[in-house]
Amino acid sequence: MALMNCPECHKQVSDTCKRCIHCGYKLHKFQRKDLLKYKKSLLFGSCFLLVIIVLLVRYLFTPTPEQEVKETLLIQHDEEPPIISCKQNDFTFYQYDIIDRKTIFDFFSITDNVDGTIAPSSLELSTDLDTSKVGTYHITVTAKDHAGNQSAQTITIHIKSKYTPQEIKLYTNAVIGYYSIREIVKSPASLKIYGIKYHTNGEILFKYGATNSFNAEITNYTVYNADLGLVTRNAEKQYYASDAKPLDWNTIVAFSNSPYLNN
Repeated sequence: MALMNCPECHKQVSDTCKRCIHCGYKLHKFQRKDLLKYKKSLLFGSCFLLVIIVLLVRYLFTPTPEQEVKETLLIQHDEEPPIISCKQNDFTFYQYDIIDRKTIFDFFSITDNVDGTIAPSSLELSTDLDTSKVGTYHITVTAKDHAGNQSAQTITIHIKSKYTPQEIKLYTNAVIGYYSIREIVKSPASLKIYGIKYHTNGEILFKYGATNSFNAEITNYTVYNADLGLVTRNAEKQYYASDAKPLDWNTIVAFSNSPYLNN
């Protein structure tokens, strides 16, 4: 059921009605069918337009037999390998950096005399890269066109440590010292580090605050001896010793969340 306008009062009525429910005008049979004819013509026109669009797309994007023959001959007589271009030959990353296939592919661009631009994702990759180990690694990529011609290029990746061996030892001791202090305070969750320094003899010096049994914060100075594995309380004099050097606590926190702590 659909709606149509009454020829007499111009109000909408169902196309199945024989008389207008508003004015009583008798609706002729052909008037009730006008809307149906319009719908059919509209549907037919839409289908016809869709067919024309499909045929036009196929005509524009489907190669002709002559084009297919030409492309086949080009491939058969293509003896030029793809050209691999790279931003640079040497790259430097830090230990534990994430270097995935996409990172490597982004270094390259590949063009071919017949195939045009070749997506880097189609490259074949050969490497022994291990970002957890410091060293020099070589990555070889191979590109191949539709004719089977291929070319290769090798780049070098240097993996360097983000920290020196001395820093790794120092920061590791600082983290161990922090957790050692947590074991001697009444409320480990309340522990706050207000300052951290180190001695050339390997001791890590902390200024910290923690809540005691009466919910009052107590500030104290503590020394962690990395060689002896001991925590000494009330170490204010040592903390202010002239040879004590400050450490950035944010650096220690970042180090504690890195894989270096497990080395």
